[in-house]
Amino acid sequence: MMSVLLKSAFSKFPLAQFTAEANTKDLEILASLIQNKQIKVHIDKTFPYKKIPEAIGYIEAMRTKGKVAIIWGAVIED
Repeated sequence: MMSVLLKSAFSKFPLAQFTAEANTKDLEILASLIQNKQIKVHIDKTFPYKKIPEAIGYIEAMRTKGKVAIIWGAVIED
């Protein structure tokens, strides 16, 4: 939390911490907004589900420029 507060002091964008609950209605509304191109989602990086620990490490490094997505389908090994 301290690193978030420190970064917020030097960021041009305000940072806020919040907790949300995912429910069907809200997720359907969000999906609709994305499909209708009313909001844009920036995917920074994707990881196959077998590399979830690597994905968590990437997120914890706090260097992401967008969302990090986990792919549950066919896995392509690097």
